[in-house]
Amino acid sequence: MACPLAWADDVAIVTNYEDEKCPSLAYNPETYEYLLVYENEYSASDNDIYAQRIAGDGTPVESRFVITNSDSDENSPVVSFNQATGEFIVIWQQLEGIGEFAQNDIWGRRVAVDGSLIGSTFAISTLPLNDISPVICINPEISEYLVVWNYCHSDSNRDVYAQRLD
Repeated sequence: MACPLAWADDVAIVTNYEDEKCPSLAYNPETYEYLLVYENEYSASDNDIYAQRIAGDGTPVESRFVITNSDSDENSPVVSFNQATGEFIVIWQQLEGIGEFAQNDIWGRRVAVDGSLIGSTFAISTLPLNDISPVICINPEISEYLVVWNYCHSDSNRDVYAQRLD
């Protein structure tokens, strides 16, 4: 059982938009802030990735902001903080194509501590078929990330793939 330390009650962070789900959180010890990323269901076939900075006391800092809201269906975001570079990296799976040609790829984007976006979104894996369930971890000693995900050959045949990012 988790032991709450400073907050007396649950704190609503993101409300009154569409359906927000699949949250992931990273902490910046220099600013005492968190970055929350989550999936925002715009429609049944179009999820986007949003973020919200959160102060150490649980209050939102400024407004939520878009990580990516392309015409594709983006979901399953995860976030990590790199203390050496002072930035976050957000990764997600993104559905490309339609019908029998649809497949999930793994994409990413860097975010500054003030919430500004750094550069464009970038592909991490665009293997044929489906790349799903991404996870990210940082090696702070060499400022390098490792992203892992499931590569689905079929519903009953999955492998684990990885990509290093520096």
